[in-house]
Amino acid sequence: MSDTPMTSEQMQARLAELESQRAALAVRLRAGQKWQQGRTPPLVTQDYVGQDELRAIFDIALTPPWEASAEDPCHPCGCPKRFNGHAWGCPTADGITRRIAPTQALAEDAAREVAALTAQMALTSEFRVPLPAGVGGGYGEIVVRREAADSDRWAVTDGALTGLRAWRDPDGWQYVSEIGRAEAFVYSLDEALDIAEEVAEIEGELHAKRIAAHGKGGEQR
Repeated sequence: MSDTPMTSEQMQARLAELESQRAALAVRLRAGQKWQQGRTPPLVTQDYVGQDELRAIFDIALTPPWEASAEDPCHPCGCPKRFNGHAWGCPTADGITRRIAPTQALAEDAAREVAALTAQMALTSEFRVPLPAGVGGGYGEIVVRREAADSDRWAVTDGALTGLRAWRDPDGWQYVSEIGRAEAFVYSLDEALDIAEEVAEIEGELHAKRIAAHGKGGEQR
């Protein structure tokens, strides 16, 4: 790989390429998994990725030691050459380089963090939004669930293991078995998370009203 710093457009293109590669890898790994309830651990078998494929994904060249470059990765002053400049405070750097080098390092760190978060998001299937404190019954949280590993459609659900319900405006909770998955998984992730927060507030208000109504009923006795 070149030591020349990437532009913002090149960085975005590289991140998009890595995201697609990781998404494809996640789909493949999931397809090769076999689970069985009651076993410890429940994961029975899983697919593995060969070294050649991993090197291709992460752009790692396979070079024998006698062909590896003997070039020193650092300048004589000790600053890494990969930043294409000197570190802040280095006596051999001019004023401009001293200001630019830390910025380039931060940009590379940010790019790595974005790539890591993107890889994690590709493997995420659920987000959980807790109900307000004191709300009893049910599962205690609103579960935002992805339709499938390779899907970008999400549903706002009650998290039930059986009789799963999904929230649909303006009707409220609907059984997925009755409306169908196509009607349940209709939101983008951002939309589903926003709705889940609203539903959590609604459930909290309904719970408070039930408590108040129960209290009034007890006083009338």
